[in-house]
Amino acid sequence: MITLVPGPGPDGTLTVDGFRPGTEVAQALSDPSLADAVRAATVDLSATLYDRDPAWAPFWCPTCERSYCGSHWRLAEGSYGFLGTCPYGHRRGL
Repeated sequence: MITLVPGPGPDGTLTVDGFRPGTEVAQALSDPSLADAVRAATVDLSATLYDRDPAWAPFWCPTCERSYCGSHWRLAEGSYGFLGTCPYGHRRGL
């Protein structure tokens, strides 16, 4: 789940959680252009976040251009972190 919450600065804090246990992240939006992009994105918020930093959208498959919940991804631990395969077989680092 992606949430924009108030504070600590004027642009709020972006939180991403619920994909895999222990991978929740929160980042104060100190970059005004990112804050504007988050507010402007409606349907494409996952794509917007993935384009900025793939770690912010672990649930997003850029090939399918769709989001899937953690239970739909097949996860495997690789030498540089986790690899995920979406329900349609597209792989990406997570």
